[in-house]
Formats: sequence, C-alpha cells, structure tokens
Amino acid sequence: MSQTFLTRRTALGVSGALLILLIFFFLLPSAFRGARLAVVGKKNNIKDWLPSDFRETVELDWFAKYFVSESFVVATWDGCTEEDQRLSLLSSKLRRESAQRTLNPAPPDYDRARQLAEQLKLFLEPSNTQNWGGKNEKWFTNPEGQAHYITPDGHLYRWSGGTNVVGGLVRGLQRATGTFELSGQFVGAFGSPPGPKSTNEYYNEPALLAASLFQTVETGLDAVEVLASEGGPLWPIDLTDVSMRAEVAKRRAIERLTGTLFAPAVPNGFEWTPAAILERLPAESRAQLPANFDRLVTERVDQIVSRLGGSVDALRSATIDQQNAAWDEICQALGIETPPRQTCVLATLTPLGKEHLARAVGRGVVGGARGRLLILADESGLAAAPPPSMAPPPFDHQTAQLTAVDGRTMLRLGGPPIDNVAIDEEGTVTLVRLVGYSGLVGLTLAFLCFRSLKLTVMVFIVGVSSAALALAITYWTGGRVDAILMTMPSLVYVLGLSGAIHIINYYRDEVRHRGLRGAPQRAIRHAITPCLLAAVTTALGLISLCTSNLIPIRNFGIYSAIGVLATLIIMFTYLPAALETFTPSFARRYAKNAAFPPPPTVGMPMALSCRCPPMNIVTSVTPGPNLARGSLAITSALVWSACWFS
Repeated sequence: MSQTFLTRRTALGVSGALLILLIFFFLLPSAFRGARLAVVGKKNNIKDWLPSDFRETVELDWFAKYFVSESFVVATWDGCTEEDQRLSLLSSKLRRESAQRTLNPAPPDYDRARQLAEQLKLFLEPSNTQNWGGKNEKWFTNPEGQAHYITPDGHLYRWSGGTNVVGGLVRGLQRATGTFELSGQFVGAFGSPPGPKSTNEYYNEPALLAASLFQTVETGLDAVEVLASEGGPLWPIDLTDVSMRAEVAKRRAIERLTGTLFAPAVPNGFEWTPAAILERLPAESRAQLPANFDRLVTERVDQIVSRLGGSVDALRSATIDQQNAAWDEICQALGIETPPRQTCVLATLTPLGKEHLARAVGRGVVGGARGRLLILADESGLAAAPPPSMAPPPFDHQTAQLTAVDGRTMLRLGGPPIDNVAIDEEGTVTLVRLVGYSGLVGLTLAFLCFRSLKLTVMVFIVGVSSAALALAITYWTGGRVDAILMTMPSLVYVLGLSGAIHIINYYRDEVRHRGLRGAPQRAIRHAITPCLLAAVTTALGLISLCTSNLIPIRNFGIYSAIGVLATLIIMFTYLPAALETFTPSFARRYAKNAAFPPPPTVGMPMALSCRCPPMNIVTSVTPGPNLARGSLAITSALVWSACWFS
C-alpha cells in the first residue's frame, strides 16, 4: 500500500504529519501573542451604539465638535462636603498630577522633566513594584509596554530587559543562581543629588516624571468661589446689606450649581416628617436642636405646604429650588445653620488619559493597571472600588456598600469615561468567565465521550487555538476589540470543538471498517464536505450581521465569520497530523482485533538546531515511539517559536 502524505518522509527527514505539527506549534505562539495584544487594546465607546445615519447622532457629533467634550469624571462620596478634609486632599493630589499643575518653587530641571514625561508617555507604576530590580528603584511604563525606572540619585533609565516568556525564564534562572543584575539605558538625570539629610526630588515624588492623565481638576467649592467672588457674576448689586452680600452670593451660586456640582438639600421623595428631618441632619446639628423640635418642624412644614396647595404631596413633587428653600426655612426655624451640601470633584482627561482610560480610572482587572484616580483616593482616606470578582456566577455576588470593611467611605465615580471603562472591564470579566465555563464543559464532555486523554487534549487544542487565532486576526487586521467582540472567542471555541469531534468520529469509523493505516486522511475526505458546508453557512449567517448600522454588531459579524472559517484550517491540518503522530489507544485496539494490521512504528532520526539568543537548542530524536518523537519535536518548535517571536 502506498504511503500517504502524513506518513511519507519529507525532504527534512521527518514525516508529513510531524512536519505539520512542527509548523503548527511554531506559529501557535504568534497567534496567542496577537490574541493577547487584541485583548489588551480593547476599547469601548458608548457612541458606537448610536447609528451613524441617525439625525440625533449627527447633532451629537456637531455639539461635541464645538462645545465641551465628554471626557469628564465626577468623583464623590457620602459626606463629601466643604468640611470634609478628604475633599481638599484628593483635589490637591489630582491637581498636582494634572496638566494645570503649578509648583512653587519648582524643582530643578522641572520643565525638561515634564517635556520628557509627555514625550515618552510615562505611566507611574504602583508602589509595590519598587525595588523589583534590587536598586531601590521606582518604575514607569509607556503605552508600548517599555519599562523605565528611576534610581535614588535621580537617574532615569530605560530597562533593557524583555517582558516576554523567554526573558522571564532567563531572569528566573538568574535570580535562582544569584547572578541577576538590573541594567538599562541611561535616559537623563533630574533634580539635585541626594545628601545625608535630603533625597532627590524626582525620586521622592516620581509623579513629577509621569505624563498627565488629568487636564483640569475642579470642585464645587472652586466654582462657587468664582461665581460668588466680589464683582463676580452672582455678586449682588441691589440694595442687599453689605454684610450679607457674600452669603447671598454663595447661596445663589450653590443654587445655580445644584444638580451639577452640588446635590439637592434633600433627596427625591423626601418625607418631610420630623423623623426624616432628624435623620437628615448631621450629628453636630442634632446637638443644637431645641426641646420642642417635633412641634416646630410640624408647624413649619404645615406653613410651607399651605403655600404650595395644602398637601404634603405637593411639597414632595415640588421643584428642587422650592424644596431647597423649604429646607433652609426649616433650619432657620430650628435656629441651626443649614448643613453644607454634598459636592464633588470634577476632573477632565487629557488626550492620553482618554486613550488609556484604565490608567486613569480603571479598577485593575485581571492584574491590569489600577487607575491613578483610584490610587489617589485610597491615599486620601477613601475606599476606591476593588477589582471585580473573576468568579463565575453565582459566586460573583458583590454588594454595593457605602463603607469598606475597614470603615472608610466608598468612592463613587460617574461620567462617560467611567461608562466606557466599565464596559471594557465587564467585557474582560465576561471573557474570563465564558472561557472558564466553556473550557471546563468542553473538556468534560470530550473526555466523557472519548474516554481518551489524547483525544481530549487534541480537541481542546483545536478549540483554544481557533479562539486565539480569531482574536489574533482582529489585531492583525487593525480591528478593535469591544465588549461584544469579547464573546467571539467562546463562540469560535465551541464551533472548533464541534468540528473536531465530528472528524474524530469519522476517524473512529474509518479505523473500525478500513484499518488504521491512512485513517486520518480518509476521515478528512469524509468530513471536508459537511464541515465546510457547516462553517460556510454559519459564516454567512454571521456576515448578515454586517447589515446592522451599529458598529459593535458589524464587527462581531465579520470577525466571527472569519474566525469560523479560520477554524477549518486548524481542523484540516493539525488534527489529522496529531491523530497520525499520537495514535489513540482505541485505534490500536480496533486494528489489533480486526484483520487490518497496524502500521509499524518506525523511528525517524531527526536533528533540529535553533540558534537564537539567548539560547542554543539542539534536540535529537532517536528511533522510538511516535509519542516520544512527536512530543520532543513539538517542544522544540514551541521553544524555537518563543525565541523567534520574542
């Protein structure tokens, strides 16, 4: 019987099946790298869900072009008033890292440091990375992943090490043997040399060398100060008593800003009962209340209600200004000062901050960077949102708390950038959960059906590599991964598993009826038509989504269709080669019990040499079983590929 391509020895001295496996596993790391970069570069924009042919979308784009953009973030918390020291502390920290920062006096080389920081787009890494290299250094990273570090003498270096797998293995070996030494390319020196009683300014405050993520930082009190200043827009010029003009101007400013930078005096649906009013007052005001508190409140509320129509419901449904006036009137009747209103911090983002929202306001999902706003909030005595749980439902339940476990008040964030980064993070969380569930279910069902570890691993490799290739194609073609496209890997994974299971069933039938020799290629000949038709029809259905006028739906349709078709390449190349090289045990049993003799296991000497820094790998496979030969060859291909693509 003539040999098939899979069993025939090629010009390289190895069988065709083994050659296909070598090529497959050599290219596999590049697909995983592309998938990783695609996920890292994911970005969501809520405006993508606005159809471009809608008139409202056109008007929104026109408005955004000529008026303020949507790059603002609102930060507040329970008790955020003018008397809260955390408000001034957080706003001052944000201003010191914003583009409007002014230092008086400025440290030496300040202008040069700021210019370099913006040019290199340096992000300050968390403090837990300090002294990673053993020189007590502090770290920065740019959007391309290039790391920099500053030493205690104020010298900035560009790290010469790599963040790839090979570099990590080499550093691990060096650390284990005690030969690791941090090294980098000198970039520049900044600030004064450290002395016995002084430290370098930029090492002491590395944020001075970080690019600005926030453009402007304002609080409600800052806006009131501008509006209510003498000669300002709301300064009274009528017959108001001179001693009361500042108070009147401040009250007017707060009323003007209520609903934007200040919260209303009472929440929506307030009951206006003595008990509700007592609960609304702060502790220091409660200590000043008169003994006849309930009677005074009831009488004053009745007077206010009579002016509004004689019903408490009229007061509940009154305008914000009317309810604010009623609250002030009740406080005056009780002889106490009106409690300060809750306010907020309003920060706008720089172009760099808008491009990298996770660095500004992200929660640090799956080991990612935590936003500077959240880090500064933690340093100011607040409790910023922790990273979301990666546990799948129903184990991912998290309660919305007003205070953290240690008693700190929880930070509340709002604004379009928060919406966008929340979609990014939930997309990542969804991908992790879907991958976990689909991977576990797929592996379990495959093992229960085949009762073979070899076949289960083969099916799993088809599914995982198909999903990775689909994401990599998105990155290679310049596409952008969003929350909808993050569900594509699970879809392609399941379809890859389904196709692989069909091919293995054809392979089982071929071994049973026609023998082991040539069974993988005969199985492919039987499977190529149904698998091709199934993939093409599925791809056509997905491509039909391109008729949508929503960008995320169109992207999902086109890239999912490409991923489904790309799965055929893996099923028709890797899977038959794997079946030929790693023959399942059931196939040998069938061949042994049937009249068809199994093909002889002939060892093929092979030498693979790879010279690529920093490793020199020579793998020699002597005659032996297919399993050992194939495993060593695949390991060589993977290591060679890691060196090459690093």
